[in-house]
Amino acid sequence: MTGPGPITDVDAQQVVVVAVDGAWRLATLTRWRRLPSGSRVAHIRWSRAPQDPVGGWAWVQHDRERLMPLAREALDAVGLI
Repeated sequence: MTGPGPITDVDAQQVVVVAVDGAWRLATLTRWRRLPSGSRVAHIRWSRAPQDPVGGWAWVQHDRERLMPLAREALDAVGLI
């Protein structure tokens, strides 16, 4: 990524619930990044399977519609329990 201003990365290890291709999945959040614009993105991994069409990882913009901390309310809201 390029652009004006500093880009701040923070390592993290947190289990989250993430929307991938219209379905909710459990994933591991491995890194937070604050962009020069001030918005935050998270690096997440939901699969290490070689047959996964998008590689099993992505940078996701921090948004409660796409990324939620793992908690009973989040699992219930997305139908995983």
